[in-house]
Amino acid sequence: MESGTINITYDADGSKLRRTFTAETGGATKVTTYINEYVYEETNTTPIAAQFISFEEGRIRPVTLRNEDNGLDAISLAGNLTLPNGKQGSIDYYLTDQRHYTRIILTEETQWSRSTASMETANGRGTIEQALFGQICANNEVLKSRVPKGDAPGWASNTTQFISKLNSTNKVGPNQLLKVMAGDQLSTMVQYYYQTPVTNSSGSTVFNDVLGMLASAIIGSG
Repeated sequence: MESGTINITYDADGSKLRRTFTAETGGATKVTTYINEYVYEETNTTPIAAQFISFEEGRIRPVTLRNEDNGLDAISLAGNLTLPNGKQGSIDYYLTDQRHYTRIILTEETQWSRSTASMETANGRGTIEQALFGQICANNEVLKSRVPKGDAPGWASNTTQFISKLNSTNKVGPNQLLKVMAGDQLSTMVQYYYQTPVTNSSGSTVFNDVLGMLASAIIGSG
């Protein structure tokens, strides 16, 4: 967090009017202006802009629209309100405790995204997918299971240079830990190939392996 000086201006009734932050390192000076329920922000390098409008149960804030798609990964952000000048906004609701401290913020902002584990390494995909689909350590599932496509010579329909190979040693391949809430929708797809018919055994430890991987991802160990 950047250090600096904060000056706050109040009116005679004790209502906050303005907050000014000046960085010690000579960075941008940020000014936040409060006019009743309206909150604005500006710096010495950016013009003044509305940040949000407060109401009893939450706020209305502008949403920066995004619509990006590189063919493998994509993201789309949009609001649920139409604002002036072609902008969009979103309503956020505050869930508070008995002391009126905000504990959870529920938003009506809409977000759609797609992530693809192609297993490829060209154009920086290797680094991107290892961060998205595996633990950040030596046991990274993408890194450990990635093999050349020649390891599956019978997979004639495959057009990639690398694949994820699972066996008794590498039982878990690319994966993601996602935070979801009520109303979220999740869709998954996988392309797979097996060389010979598989015989399941009652002594399989895959379930325990997945639980261990999940625990490591949550607590950040491994």
